[in-house]
Amino acid sequence: MLSPGFAAIVAVVGAMGAVAGATALQVGRKIGPELKATDLLPAAPPR
Repeated sequence: MLSPGFAAIVAVVGAMGAVAGATALQVGRKIGPELKATDLLPAAPPR
């Protein structure tokens, strides 16, 4: 079984990782291009 101190450290580090991941996702959405469904269609083969 985990000691309470170790469990607290794991919880804090996990929460910090979740916040960092959510922040990175928000920033990426703001600075990245907006994709539409038509952007995901396959392109015509090159000639």
